[in-house]
Amino acid sequence: TSVGSRNGALSSKSDEIERPSAWDRLDQIAVLTLVLIGELDLEDVRATSEGLAERIPGATLEVLAGTAHVPHVERHPRCIEAIADFMA
Repeated sequence: TSVGSRNGALSSKSDEIERPSAWDRLDQIAVLTLVLIGELDLEDVRATSEGLAERIPGATLEVLAGTAHVPHVERHPRCIEAIADFMA
């Protein structure tokens, strides 16, 4: 596979610098974290979100009933309330 480089030329993936996966460093997050997802979100998105909440120390998972991936755009009544409750 090829990926773009800074000068627009294509280079192989093996030319890229290896960086640690952020997923492997989630346990280093030291701030309060709210993972907010919709009940109707895609299954893989829900699984990823649940994994985030499990791996981030002290994270809160909030699943909003009857909404999908963008509850703030869908104006789910609990969305802003959940954020406000978390921030309080």
